[in-house]
Amino acid sequence: MHKPFKTNKRLLSKEEKMIRAIEFYTFDDLDFELEYLPVDDGLTHEERAALDDALDKALDKDDFLEADRLCELHPYIEPQLDVPKNYDKLSSSVRFLVDAFVSRDIFEETITFKCLKCDYEETLDLEIVEESWDDIGFPDYPVAYCSNCNKDRLVPIDIYNKKKLK
Repeated sequence: MHKPFKTNKRLLSKEEKMIRAIEFYTFDDLDFELEYLPVDDGLTHEERAALDDALDKALDKDDFLEADRLCELHPYIEPQLDVPKNYDKLSSSVRFLVDAFVSRDIFEETITFKCLKCDYEETLDLEIVEESWDDIGFPDYPVAYCSNCNKDRLVPIDIYNKKKLK
């Protein structure tokens, strides 16, 4: 598909490729439990459990102000996959697939978007944009809703620059 806008390509590191491959090839294996590195968010296990319970209760009551307050007190830290441990647990056939994936040059491709209404800027994954763009059927370029002003005026930055120069 010809893209009338610029994309940003970044070569994935070996670690990033390992994570993607391990997650992909173990997704359907219900017996495989991914292991993660410990998260140090400054809370004890008991404090984290109490915070999680309080957050669940606030969300059950649709108390979004309280939920936001709790999240601001202790932001969520995404746990990181323990690559060596998970790799060691893989069967030889899955390990072969992971190694083959990691040996290739894999790129992450993104598009920088900018809102024609409020000038908000964000970067979106090309694969996700292409899926929604094909479904929606915009002929020339993708258009998305801006998460800042909630208008359907978020366009690739190349298109934004062309339209703003007119």
